[in-house]
Amino acid sequence: MSGNGTVEWGEDRPARLLDRLFGDAVGGTQRLSAPAVGAAIVATALLVAAELLPWMSIEVPTTSFNGPVGGATETRDLSLDMVGAGISTAYYVGLLLLLALVGLVQASRPHARRALTAAGFGLSAAMLVLLAGIIRRAGDGGEATFLSPTSSAPGPGPYLAIAGVLVAVAALVVSGWHPSVPGRRPVADTPVDGEDDDEEPGPIDLTVTPA
Repeated sequence: MSGNGTVEWGEDRPARLLDRLFGDAVGGTQRLSAPAVGAAIVATALLVAAELLPWMSIEVPTTSFNGPVGGATETRDLSLDMVGAGISTAYYVGLLLLLALVGLVQASRPHARRALTAAGFGLSAAMLVLLAGIIRRAGDGGEATFLSPTSSAPGPGPYLAIAGVLVAVAALVVSGWHPSVPGRRPVADTPVDGEDDDEEPGPIDLTVTPA
C-alpha cells in the first residue's frame, strides 16, 4: 500500500521591509539601484548647497548714522524668502514632494515605479518652471524694493537648485537599472511567465512517496 504525504517547512510570513530594500534574505537579490541612489545623494547635496547660498544680490546705497554716503553702494545677499513669500512656499512644498518621490521609487516594484517616475517627471517640470520664475523675480528686485536697490541679480542659489532637480530626474530615470556585478546573477525586473510580481514567495512544499 502506498500513499502520498506532504512535508512543509518555513514560515508563511511577508518579506520584511529591509529584505525588500536591500535584498532577499533567501535569494540574495539586490533591489536598490546603486546609480539611482548615487544620483539621489548628489541631488540632495546640490539642493542643500542651494539653501546655503544667496538667491538674490542687490546693490543699495551705502548709509551711515548721518544718512546716505554720497553715491556709494553696497551689495547685499538675500535668501529665497526675499524673492517672494508665496514662491518660497511653493518651492519648499515641491522640493519635499520631489525628494519623497525619488526615495519611494528606489524601493518600489516595477509597476509602481513607472507610475511614481511619471509623477516625478511632472513635478520636476513644474519645479523648473518655478525656478525660472524665481530667477526672473530676483532680477526685478523681488520683495526687496523697500530697500530701494539700484540694481538686482539672481544669486547662485536658484542655479544650483536647477542642477539638483535635473540630477533628481536622472535618479528617477535610472531607478530600474541594476548594473551587473561579477560573480552575481543579474536581477530581472519583469516577473517570469505565470508568476505575479506582487505576490510573495510561499513556503516550499515537498511530496514524499513511501516505497
